Amino acid sequence: MKKIFSTDPNVVRIAGCVPDSSVDGPGIRYVLFLQGCFHGCAGCHNPATHPWNSENAEDIPIEVIIEHFKANSVAKRITISGGEPFGQPYALLCLLKEFKKLGVEDIWIYTGYELEDLLSEDIFKEILTYCGTVVTGRFDMTKRDGAPLFAGSSNQQLIKVKQVLK
Repeated sequence: MKKIFSTDPNVVRIAGCVPDSSVDGPGIRYVLFLQGCFHGCAGCHNPATHPWNSENAEDIPIEVIIEHFKANSVAKRITISGGEPFGQPYALLCLLKEFKKLGVEDIWIYTGYELEDLLSEDIFKEILTYCGTVVTGRFDMTKRDGAPLFAGSSNQQLIKVKQVLK
């Protein structure tokens, strides 16, 4: 099993939320920043999301996140970033299932893992089935030039999940 911070499927540790972002994927998106990251990428633009026990993070029940999304989102597009979202795989899976029930089709997840890592764990593979695009790979400050749109460095890949899972 890859490193995880929590196995609680009902609560997500959140560093923050932006209900109407235009920089974390195409279009206007509801963005959740999950707390906890063990990759430690130098130059990360979100280092405050790294420590799991940050006093600035909140444990939010999934139903509260869903209600907030319904009340505040201007679009049915979601991005989940971090920290490392796959550090809370059971809650992430439950959250994605709830978003799908609402008809959300455009879900992006940013992760420091490579695709091979994600495909090596059953829970991670199941999470991918609810995701449209996954941005994989650790941020590398030395590879900022030439980065794809919506990625931080050129070693990161934007993967259309449905094409990979066929």
